[in-house]
Amino acid sequence: MFETQIDDELRLRTFCEDDAKTLFRVVDENRVHLREWLPWLDANTTSKDSLAFIQSTLRQEAANQGFTCAVEFRGRIVGVAGYHPIRWYNKSVEIGYWLAREAVGHGIMTKCCRFLISHAFAVYGLNRVQIPAAVGNRRSRAIPERLGFQMEGIIRDAEWLYDHFVDHAMYAMLKRDWGGEQQDDGYSLPATRSSNPTPSNLDIGEQKMSEVTYPYPGAVNVAAYELLNQCTDPERKVEGIINGIAPWRGKIIVDIGAGSGFHSVRFAEEGAHVIGIEPDPRLRQQMFDRLRGFPDRKISLLASGAESIPLCSDYADMVYARFAYFFGTSACLSGLTEVMRILRPGGNFFIVDVIPEWGEWGRITRKAYPTVFYPNYHVDQSHFYESHGFTTHRVETVFRAPDWETMKTVFQMDFPEVWEELIQDLPSLELSYGIAVFHRQKK
Repeated sequence: MFETQIDDELRLRTFCEDDAKTLFRVVDENRVHLREWLPWLDANTTSKDSLAFIQSTLRQEAANQGFTCAVEFRGRIVGVAGYHPIRWYNKSVEIGYWLAREAVGHGIMTKCCRFLISHAFAVYGLNRVQIPAAVGNRRSRAIPERLGFQMEGIIRDAEWLYDHFVDHAMYAMLKRDWGGEQQDDGYSLPATRSSNPTPSNLDIGEQKMSEVTYPYPGAVNVAAYELLNQCTDPERKVEGIINGIAPWRGKIIVDIGAGSGFHSVRFAEEGAHVIGIEPDPRLRQQMFDRLRGFPDRKISLLASGAESIPLCSDYADMVYARFAYFFGTSACLSGLTEVMRILRPGGNFFIVDVIPEWGEWGRITRKAYPTVFYPNYHVDQSHFYESHGFTTHRVETVFRAPDWETMKTVFQMDFPEVWEELIQDLPSLELSYGIAVFHRQKK
């Protein structure tokens, strides 16, 4: 599943099967308009044909061959835009699109294409994007021309259009020549919204990707979750340890279990590009809201779990997972294999988790969740990770609340059953906190 808000009125999202009737209605209402330059109108006569098209796009997405999106303008589907199957061996892809007559003239498809181009280069790691257009189709040709594409030539008799051949103008853009992400009216963050989540046939376990949620209360308590992040390790010692081992300036970073994007934004201060991985739609919504106000457009968000990350192999310089998915048991082995796949040779993987045997915060977590944070939790974690090529680094930091109201808000969220008892025993607004950083470098 993929979804991104381009601007306040324009959204791209992958289709679900329930869209078939709506999509067919748009096609049928625009049949004469679309038939001038598209060859498939006579073969699309019922909603079953639109359903078959949607199913083919879902199969393409599941095979990691790129996605095709519904173009939503002011809450209505008005067209289609997306990738033809990615040619991974050549690191290239072709973009296709169409738009209903009523939506023409608003700059919609230029914005959609600018996003798709930037996504192809920044997230998929491709080198070349092509846009073919019939020579006589001036509206379609204006889009790659407006985006700075080079017209490389004319492909004669490229397409059979009902009763005659048409020539295609072939436009192309190379990654090294692309500057579209700097355009104020175009490339938008691929941040996934959770409103009206669309189902996908990408599964995690037996749940659909768009349905994966966790019992963590921070997913629904936005203010408390933000306070928790702000108060934890305020001197950023954990980031200092990581940056000391593998400086991330100018690097591509994948943040697994990105949550609300609190740490993704920090990595983006110096990183070249950050890709947040988050399967929970409620947390994706929080990250989307954060990124809408983020001035630098180099953060992406993908709806995915750790077991199946929709990125190409040898893509990332660094992968980071904080209190997410990786908890030092065999249950995370498939995710570990997937991380090693997307890391470049020499890339670094960091897993961050609490040390419940250390400090005041550790004592609190043991008391609140004794079956989770059992006496040898950190020892067992360390043995597991070290047996899989990790080294262990221990950080002595603090949780520091500015006032007791903040402390109460965080405790009510994180320890809802016993917060009153726990807060009565606190010595101060600053609690000692032990954090483990597990590190592995891909050879």
